[in-house]
Amino acid sequence: MRSIIAATIIALGLTGTASAGTIKLKLMLDKTLLTPVTISNDGGSTYVKTRAGQLGVTRIGGDDPIDVPADVFFTYCLETRQQLASGTFLVEPLEQGNDSAGGLGPVRADHIRELFGRFQPSLYDSVSNIMGAAIQLAIWEIANENSASKNLLTGNFRVTAPAATIALAQSYLNAINGSGPRLNNLFAAVNRGYQDLLLQDGDSQIVVAEPAAIAVLGLGFAGLIAARRRARR
Repeated sequence: MRSIIAATIIALGLTGTASAGTIKLKLMLDKTLLTPVTISNDGGSTYVKTRAGQLGVTRIGGDDPIDVPADVFFTYCLETRQQLASGTFLVEPLEQGNDSAGGLGPVRADHIRELFGRFQPSLYDSVSNIMGAAIQLAIWEIANENSASKNLLTGNFRVTAPAATIALAQSYLNAINGSGPRLNNLFAAVNRGYQDLLLQDGDSQIVVAEPAAIAVLGLGFAGLIAARRRARR
């Protein structure tokens, strides 16, 4: 693992991977490794049954230069409003993920980077079923909750799941306070028709950012998004 201690490298270090492209992914779903849950995006008025956990995936094509060290790796979903499917995705900055809800934006993307920086610094490592489900629930809460309070049982995004899974996911969310390490090299595999997925570019790159440096995140990522859009034209 490469450990990087920096202040402004978050904003500057990612621009070298700004060339846009595609990645073709094949999902390997094993329902025995996923936890049945129900989720609501409307404050509990309606719930949808789904499964949460770490997903196996194989890269089978695409032209994006993103460095995936292994053809087979793991991923998580960024969305709740679309179906999960294999296919061809655009490789975009993490801020662009969850496009069906208008994109994550810099704050939610930073929270996801901190989630992984604290608890799972590599998408290439398998985790236990309960941890995979808890990480997934935490991602969905970050991506979909509109209030400042990230609570899986209240707000517009809500979950019913095994008590131990909810407790673990909530402990992850409670730890995200802006002071933790970030997993620097997360991207989004974006498809307008189905679930966006997480990608990791290369080895783990943990960034321990000083609080004052977080202010440069928005500018850095805005430049990265603009660069990728220009490259795709």
